[in-house]
Amino acid sequence: KEFVLLELDGLASRSNVFLTSLNFSDTAPAPKDKETSIRIKQGELQELGASFTILGSYEEFRAFLSALENTIRLTDVDTINFSSDSANLFQFSLQAHSYYVDN
Repeated sequence: KEFVLLELDGLASRSNVFLTSLNFSDTAPAPKDKETSIRIKQGELQELGASFTILGSYEEFRAFLSALENTIRLTDVDTINFSSDSANLFQFSLQAHSYYVDN
C-alpha cells in the first residue's frame, strides 16, 4: 500500500493538486479484461482498491489524470465525482484499483 501512497502523492505534487484523503480496500471491482481476471485468480497479480480525494483546478486535475494514465502501474479509475465551492477550485473524489505483482 505504501508504494501506491507514494506514487499518488508524487503525481499530485507534480500536477499541483492536493491529495487530501486516501483510503485502501483489499477488494476492488472485478476487472473487465478476461486475461487480467485469470491472472488474478492464478495469483500472478494482486489488486488493491483505493478511494481518494484531490483538491485543485480542473486543468490541474486533468494533468493529474494524464500522469496517472502514463504511470507504469496499471490503474483503473472506476468513478469520479466532483464538487466546487468557488469558480476555479474543485474537490474530486475518485475510486480506483491498481494491480501489482507481489514478490
